Amino acid sequence: MRKLIKNNQIFSFIIFTYLFSWVLWSYLIFTQNINNSTQWLIIIGGFGPVFGALITIYFTNDKKQIIMWFKNIIKTKPNLKSILFALTYPLIVAFMVYIIINSFQLNNLIREVNTQWYLYPLNLLTIMLLGGGQEEFGWRGFLLPKLLNKFNPFISSIVIGLIWYIWHIPLYFIKASPQANLPFGWYLLNILALSMILTFLQNKIGNKSIIPAVILHGGVNISQNYFNINAANAYYLFTIVNILIVIVLITKEKSFWIEKFKKM
Repeated sequence: MRKLIKNNQIFSFIIFTYLFSWVLWSYLIFTQNINNSTQWLIIIGGFGPVFGALITIYFTNDKKQIIMWFKNIIKTKPNLKSILFALTYPLIVAFMVYIIINSFQLNNLIREVNTQWYLYPLNLLTIMLLGGGQEEFGWRGFLLPKLLNKFNPFISSIVIGLIWYIWHIPLYFIKASPQANLPFGWYLLNILALSMILTFLQNKIGNKSIIPAVILHGGVNISQNYFNINAANAYYLFTIVNILIVIVLITKEKSFWIEKFKKM
């Protein structure tokens, strides 16, 4: 079994990730029994990518290799530029959507929120650790380097985006999940765009540190809650803005996207 997993690490990671999360989420899909206790199944299921990475590494090598992998992805110090990008990007996108909504008087996309900005740092940290950011240890900490050994950044980003999207699908059938009210097609396009932005952040702006990706992912998941935006109804605007930014990044940095990295 070890040999099979070692020879198929990407596929093994996907299977372990999906199994861990989908088994936990399946209970909620069939029962829709969401309360203070069972909602933790959604949160724990969000650690699927981390679990997938750990199990794949364990069967490929040993326990010591797990520690080495974790040390390697967090020991690289992120540069200031990547941290600033990760912190500001989600807020800038949300602000742009807010401006578009008000400029074109799209009143159906407005939702009054009690904005408590002083809580943003604490909420961001919580989401980084429990509400999405932790996924990045699997997606960008394990899977992306494996894909970049085989493909260029453009293809790698698309592949990881599709895997990331499919992983989320069961959440569409859990009424209490954030994905339940999001438009299916726009969600796919947005995840593909974010996948490319995260690849660019980690491998072009940053120095392959996982920390900025964790920050940006957390920020994306909560930034819209700090503006008077109905995030579900306005989701297509978030997607369009992200796609336009990706087009700019591809246009300005063509060589980054099409040239294959040296084996990592």
